[in-house]
Amino acid sequence: MTPAGQFPGRPGEAAGEDPLSHLLAGPTEEDRAQLRADLLARVAQVCANGWESYREIWSTGEVVGVAVVLADHAELAALGETEQSALERWAFDLWGLVRGQADVVNACEDTRHWFEVAAYEVANDDAVRELLRRAAESPTVRRNRPRRVSGSDGKDGAK
Repeated sequence: MTPAGQFPGRPGEAAGEDPLSHLLAGPTEEDRAQLRADLLARVAQVCANGWESYREIWSTGEVVGVAVVLADHAELAALGETEQSALERWAFDLWGLVRGQADVVNACEDTRHWFEVAAYEVANDDAVRELLRRAAESPTVRRNRPRRVSGSDGKDGAK
C-alpha cells in the first residue's frame, strides 16, 4: 500500500506498487486537470445548446457535475440529487477511495473547492468563449453531437 499522505502519479511509478494501491491513492493532478477540462467543455455545450441534447447521452455523473458548476439545482433535483450528493459522487472520482472517503467525512470541502474553481473559470467571459471554441473543435463533441435531419432526409436519416 502507498504510505499515508503520498499519492503516486501513475501505476508502477512507486517501487512495488500494485494496482489496488493506485486505485486507493486516486487520480493525479494531471488526471484532475483533464477531468476539469472535460467538465468545462460539457458546461460550454450546455450553455450553448441547453440540456436537451445531452441528458440522454452523458452519464448521470457527468450531468450532475455540469449542474453543480452551473448551480443548476433544478437539474440536480430532476435527477434526485442535491449539490451535496453530487459532490459526494464526485469526491471519489477526484481523490480516489481513501481521500474521497476522507473528503466526504469532511463535508466534501476539497471537492467543493474544486468545483468552485471550475465555476469561477466559467464565470470569466473569456474562459467561456475559449471553452466554446474548444468544445466545437473537440472530436468527442463532434462525435456525440446529434445529427440534424432535414426534410429531404429519409426516415432513417439517409439522403
